[in-house]
Amino acid sequence: MKERKLITRVLLLLLALVTVFTMAACNQGDGEQKEPTGNGTTQGTQNGSNGTGSQPTGDTTTDPADEGPVLPDKDYSGTEFKILSRNCQEYLNDLYIEEQSDPTSVERALYARLVNITDAYGVVFSMDKREPYNEMPQLTSNVSKTGTDVYDVVIQHAQRSVDMMTNNSLYNLKDLPYNDFSAEWWNQDAVNELSTTHGNLYLTTGDISYMSVGAAFVMFFNKDIVESVPELDMPYQAVYDDEWTFEVFETYVTTLYSNMNGSKTDDIATGSFGYATWIWNGPQQMLYTTGEKTLRVRDDKRQVGLTSSNVNWAAENYRELVKTSGTAYFESNKASDEALTNAFISGRVAFYDANLVDASLFKGTELNFGVLPWPKYDDDVEGFHSALDAGCNLYSVLRNTTDANAERISIILEALAYDGYKNVMPLYFDTILSYQYLKDEESVDMLHIIRDSLTFDLGYFMGMMPFMSAIS
Repeated sequence: MKERKLITRVLLLLLALVTVFTMAACNQGDGEQKEPTGNGTTQGTQNGSNGTGSQPTGDTTTDPADEGPVLPDKDYSGTEFKILSRNCQEYLNDLYIEEQSDPTSVERALYARLVNITDAYGVVFSMDKREPYNEMPQLTSNVSKTGTDVYDVVIQHAQRSVDMMTNNSLYNLKDLPYNDFSAEWWNQDAVNELSTTHGNLYLTTGDISYMSVGAAFVMFFNKDIVESVPELDMPYQAVYDDEWTFEVFETYVTTLYSNMNGSKTDDIATGSFGYATWIWNGPQQMLYTTGEKTLRVRDDKRQVGLTSSNVNWAAENYRELVKTSGTAYFESNKASDEALTNAFISGRVAFYDANLVDASLFKGTELNFGVLPWPKYDDDVEGFHSALDAGCNLYSVLRNTTDANAERISIILEALAYDGYKNVMPLYFDTILSYQYLKDEESVDMLHIIRDSLTFDLGYFMGMMPFMSAIS
């Protein structure tokens, strides 16, 4: 099969990449090894990153019943907290340094987070926005060699973040003294899958970035179209019953397509389709429905994850689906994605996969939509897997950060992440739900399932996209 030959070639290339990545990790591990200190146990006081101020606690050992992290009481008296960020409008909203003139509820929460942390710790946030972002790896490489504490935090595109890691520019985040990366506000799949074989962590994310959920591949569907076919239940129930599989999804697509009114041509501007996708959406996510990744961590080792028979079958089955007359599939530019979005909004597409953040495109329309995690490949796959688009933001710290500065960075990062978990993420979910005129409790559940099933793939962030090659 063409698809199997392509994936075999990808496997060989991935083995080479594993070697390169391991060598980079070894280079970063040279010298004296520090013991990870981010265990969530510190001396000091509980600081109210939620705007409540500092509260003496006496015993500062982390208690599971505590509402947030245990952080020392510090006053940095106007010290600048310097952020280097790519200048990308779509994903820039993780941190707002300046108050917006007409803010959304999420923007207000983001700005309030910075105000709260400024009040609690006395830091003053600043941001250096850089464009084009693909030049940032060279910039950070230069900065990491020429000066200490030039920037406190770097926010960067996932693929370019990996470039920064492999060119030896980044600091081991597990050496930060006050970060508990086992806490719920840090994504555990990111912590596990982005760690090196030496146990070091140079890149991560979580609720510090609401876009870590916004960049997830999800499946939108037109609820009115589904309701028009009496024999079909809302697909929410299949998710609840752990029966939302690729086969069930195919049944919905083909059944809905056969029952849809309107033109059955292949013209996206006028035709009707059971499913719509383009090369940067479905062909990226389909691999993860099998529970596999291009690169994965198993037993503290980095492994190629494309050897499962399910991967080959998934490639073939998905290619067959996207080549049918009931699916609108494009391999070209962003204009194709816009055409698919318009077709979905106009009610001519039943299922449409995209990033969760793309729900904002439905705002102000009459579209009655629902959101689902991508289906899993079959019943043998455990849980659902919502892959992160490589355009998501990852957070890092530069290698030449001094120990004194690392303490301040650690406190502020943990406070930002916890406030995001407690105050920003709930508002982001509410915002997504407000884009549809008929809210439903099931969509709230689906958003939490998507958040809990976020999947990070280092190989994908390194540029490996085997399904795109297999399907084209």
